[in-house]
Amino acid sequence: MFRTVIATLLLILMCASAANIRGRVDQPSDNSRKSVPSKGIIVDLVGKRHDLSKDSLIARFITSADGMYYFREVTGGAYKLALNGHIVLASLLVKDSTNQDLPPLVIK
Repeated sequence: MFRTVIATLLLILMCASAANIRGRVDQPSDNSRKSVPSKGIIVDLVGKRHDLSKDSLIARFITSADGMYYFREVTGGAYKLALNGHIVLASLLVKDSTNQDLPPLVIK
């Protein structure tokens, strides 16, 4: 009986693994049509928590000089991404136990 309980708990923990998400924020360059990394942008991961019916802030990251942002150990589900408080990606589906590289988000 005890072994069955332990095995069940281990199976639940293995199935509930989380995902890592990363991406980059760019801005238009002054001199060309190319984009350049944007430093200091607030990137919010927004979604529904188990205890709330409305969207709430799940995680926040401020981009570094390379424009990159990272969210670690995100549980599977539907999320939104906001840059400086404005939703820019209205539908982000996160799958458990995967690493997701998102395409660059360009601010204007």
